[in-house]
Amino acid sequence: MRFSLFLLVWSFTIFAAIFDAYFAWNHRAGLETWELNPFICWLAGVGGIEIVLGFKAVTTIFATSIGFFCRQRQHWMAMPFTVIVASIFIFLSVYYVIALHSAPA
Repeated sequence: MRFSLFLLVWSFTIFAAIFDAYFAWNHRAGLETWELNPFICWLAGVGGIEIVLGFKAVTTIFATSIGFFCRQRQHWMAMPFTVIVASIFIFLSVYYVIALHSAPA
């Protein structure tokens, strides 16, 4: 994977993670109704939205670091890992688009 494409994919991933945090903050009152991840729902119940946002930030930074580390070391997992993480955020983005358009006004 060329570095420019690699950088573009990770930029999208980071942007999607930031939007995910923004969406979570703005819709924190009904988090349990739209959040698909049971661990995040549990974490929100135990520690609140601030803990959830911190967890999302740490995991995004960790995943991005692993991706760039693998790319720097030319490890064979750089491309599959990047594709898997980006795919998760693509599906998440599609989910948000559908949720925003189907939400009552």
